Formats: sequence, C-alpha cells, structure tokens
Amino acid sequence: MHRLTLFSLCVILMLMRSTTYGQSIWLSRPEKGSIDIEFLRPNFKNENATKLTNSSMFITGRFVSSRITVVAELPLARGDVAGGGSETAVGNPYVGLEFYNPDGPWMFEVGGRIPVMSEDKTTAQVVGMHADFDRFEAFLSDVVTLTSKFGYFRKNDANMLLRLRAGPTFFAETKGDKETDWFLDYLGQVGYDGPQLYLLAGVSGRYFLSAETGSFEERSVHQAVGSLGFKFGSVQPGVHVKLPLDEDLKESLDAVIGVNVGFVLK
Repeated sequence: MHRLTLFSLCVILMLMRSTTYGQSIWLSRPEKGSIDIEFLRPNFKNENATKLTNSSMFITGRFVSSRITVVAELPLARGDVAGGGSETAVGNPYVGLEFYNPDGPWMFEVGGRIPVMSEDKTTAQVVGMHADFDRFEAFLSDVVTLTSKFGYFRKNDANMLLRLRAGPTFFAETKGDKETDWFLDYLGQVGYDGPQLYLLAGVSGRYFLSAETGSFEERSVHQAVGSLGFKFGSVQPGVHVKLPLDEDLKESLDAVIGVNVGFVLK
C-alpha cells in the first residue's frame, strides 16, 4: 500500500502548495525508428496551479532492427505554483527492448527506469505524475521500476488499426523499508495511421495489484486519449488530449493537453 499512499500524498501536496509506459503509445511508430519530443501540460482545476509553465517533457528514441527495437526515454518536468516558487527536475530515464515478428500481430516489450528523480523536487514531481498517469513512475523518487508488456497490433490495407496491450509494472524502493508493489497496465486503441496523417483514440488504465483492500475503482486509474498527427516527410508534428475518467481524479484535473514532434530516422 505504500506506493498508493505516496501517490495520494503527492496529490495533496499539490493542493496544499497551490492554496501535483516506456514510451507514448499515442504517436505513430515509423518502421525506421524515430526521435520523438512530447510536451504535456496538465490543466488543474485549482486556479493557483494553472500556470502555463507547469508541464512535462519526454524525449524518446526508437532504434529499429529487423526484429528488435531499442527504446530510450528521458523525462523532464517543471513545476511552477503561484506563491510556491518553481523548479525543474530530471525524471527517471527508461531503457527497453521491443521484440516482434514483422509477419505477425504479436509483440513483447521489456524495460526499466533508472532512479535519478530528486526527492526534493516535489512540485515538479507532482506535475510530471499528473501529466501522464501511464508513466507516473517516471517521476517517483528512490524507486526502481521494471515493466513488461504483451501487445497485439493489426493494421489493414485501409490503414485502420487495432492495438491491445497489457502487462505488469514492478516497483521497488531503493531506500527506507524497500517495499515492493505491482501494477497491471492495459490499453485498447483504434485509429487510422496513413501515409499523411494518423488519428488514434482509446482508453488506458493502471490497476494496483498489490493493494490488499479497496474496490476496483479505488485501486485503478483510467484515462481516455485522442491524438492527431501529420506526416511531412521525416517530420511528424501532432497534438493529443488526455481526459481523466475517475471521479477522484476529475476533482483536481480537467485534462492534459499535449503537443509533439517526431523525426523519422533515415
């Protein structure tokens, strides 16, 4: 229960100060690999926490071979609260591998995050965690995370796609009691990914497997996501919107607005 308690505490800290997946699944994935930069801004309901500078950034590289993709991600967050100062933090970098059969619909992912997030940057931490709940471990301090995912991906001749993805994420503290926790991540996505643009929509969720008590609603977090991007040669700009689906989350967060740009590798 420690991680859930810490996460709830981070939300409370943001409210008090303002009186806070390996890589994004909502971008097009070029076969040749890419460098992607995402800017995510959580739109908090509290007026004192709505500064434009409250945001997170993910810089992700995907390097593709015939059957294996190497993935590396660097997360950053900036917290800026009225009357509470501002701070910028480097989150926990991610390194992972994707294994897939080019002639089949199944794939497998495995990776982990290196714990470098400062425990003193609580404002930036909470902003980063709210910016993307699917990757909130990117901004946990003193925690190593390991994750694996099984995925199903199918795209027809009309470039319509279906993607399903699920798997566990393991949390291990590096200090204190060194407790461990498990989450189950899952996602369903449909859309169009053509030669000139992509349009994706779906729902993602995280379920707290190792919690000993609580209903499904209390132990899970869900968000609906839509993304739109354009392909201008090797440059792919886009936008996406994340909407919280859980009532407790809706009390503090309206939405997350994101812009991104990808550069296809030659």
